[in-house]
Amino acid sequence: NNLDNNSMIIAHVSRPTFYHYFTDKYNLSNCLYDKLLSETYNDFLADRDFRKYFFKSFLILKNNQAIFEHLFANPDDQNSLYSYCIKSNLERFKSFLNMKLISNEQLIQLHTYVVGSTYVGWQIVIGDFEMSLEEGVNYLINNIPDFIKTVLQID
Repeated sequence: NNLDNNSMIIAHVSRPTFYHYFTDKYNLSNCLYDKLLSETYNDFLADRDFRKYFFKSFLILKNNQAIFEHLFANPDDQNSLYSYCIKSNLERFKSFLNMKLISNEQLIQLHTYVVGSTYVGWQIVIGDFEMSLEEGVNYLINNIPDFIKTVLQID
C-alpha cells in the first residue's frame, strides 16, 4: 500500500522494522494522533477547560494539516483515523463523565455529539467550513448536550 511504503521511506526503515513497531498504517496514524494530542488531553484532565482543549486540539491538527488531511481522507473506512477519533473521543467523554447515572438516551446524545463534533472539528481544521478556529470552538461548546454541561459543570 502507498501509505505504508511512504511511511517507511520517510522513517527510513525496512518493512519488517515498521511492522515490528506498528501493526499497520492505521496503527501508525493513531499513534501519531495520540502522541500529538496527549499533552492537550492531559492539560484538560487537570483543568477541565473544554474551550482550551478544543482550541489547542484544533491548532495542533491545523499545524499538521498536511499529514492529517491525508489520514482523514477515507472517513468511511472503519479503520481510518476519523473512525479512531470518534471511538477515542467517545471513550474520553465517557471517562470525563465517569458514566455517572447516564441513561440510554443520554448515551445516544453523547454518541451523536461526538460523531458530529469530530466531523465539524475536522471540517473546520481543513477549511471546508468557513469559520475561524475560535468560531468553531464556540460552536462545539454551545452544542454540548445539556446533561454533559451539567455533569461536568460547563457554563
